[in-house]
Amino acid sequence: MTRFRLRHQNGDVELPVGETLIGRAQECRIALDDVLVSRRHAIIRVGVQGASVEDLGSRNGVLVNGEKLSGGSRPLGIGDRILIGNQELVLIDAAHAAADFTRPIGTKKRQTTQHDIAPPDAAEDEVLAEEETHTSSLSALLFGVAQKMLAQGKVDEAARLFANAFGDIRTQIAKGRQLGQELLDDAARRSLDLAVATGRREHIDWIFETFGEAGRVLPGPLIDDIHMVVRKTRYSAGLSLKAYVETLRRTAQTMTPAERFLLNRLEGLLAVASTF
Repeated sequence: MTRFRLRHQNGDVELPVGETLIGRAQECRIALDDVLVSRRHAIIRVGVQGASVEDLGSRNGVLVNGEKLSGGSRPLGIGDRILIGNQELVLIDAAHAAADFTRPIGTKKRQTTQHDIAPPDAAEDEVLAEEETHTSSLSALLFGVAQKMLAQGKVDEAARLFANAFGDIRTQIAKGRQLGQELLDDAARRSLDLAVATGRREHIDWIFETFGEAGRVLPGPLIDDIHMVVRKTRYSAGLSLKAYVETLRRTAQTMTPAERFLLNRLEGLLAVASTF
C-alpha cells in the first residue's frame, strides 16, 4: 500500500490511513493560516484503494490540478496539486520523498555552491557509515527479539533488550551522528509499546529526550500514536515533554510551516498531558 504525504511550501506532512481534516480550525490535522480557507474546508481519505479529497462545503471550494470539485470526492494521484484558498498542496509518494523532518530543528535548506564542497574524506565517511549501519543493524535485531518477548508477556526481559538498543542510539546521538529518521521513528514506537506494557512514564520521556537531543521534530503519525498512549496510560506531562516543546518554541521563527504545524500539535499534546 502506498504511503502518501502532502507537500506544502517547504515541508511534508504524512497522511495516515483514514481521514485527514484540512482547514483553519485548530482541530484540523492540517491547519492552514489563510483567510480564504474555511474552518473545516476539505478532507483527504487514505485507504487500500488510494487517496481521495472531498470539499466539505467550503466557501471558496477546492481545486485539483486547476479543476474545481463539483461535489462528492475525487480520487487523487501522485503529483496532483490541490489548491485550498491560496495554499497549494501536492500529493507525493512518501517512499520516494526526502522528508524535511530529518534535518535539525530550525535549520533552512539552501543551495550548495562549489565553495561549500569540501574534499571528501573517504576514510571518515567509511567509519561514519559503518557506525550508523552497526547501530541500525543492532537495534533492528534487538527490537525484533524484544518485541517477541513482549508479545509473550516477558516484559522484564524485553525491557532489558530494548534498553541496550535505546542506549546505543543515544550514544551515537551524543557523538554527533545523524541517525536515519526511520531508525528513530522505529525506536520511538518500540518505546511506546514498552510504555503501554509497563505503564512506566520514562519510556515516553525517552522519546522526547531523544528527539530533542537529535534536533528532530516528531513526525505527525508518531504524535498521533503518542496522543493515544498518553490517554491510555494517563501520562502526566513532565520535564521531558515540557523541555522538548520549549526547545521547539525557541526555534519556531526559523521553522517551515509544516514544522510549525507539528509544534502546534505537540503543544496540544502538552495541554492534554497536563490534565492528568
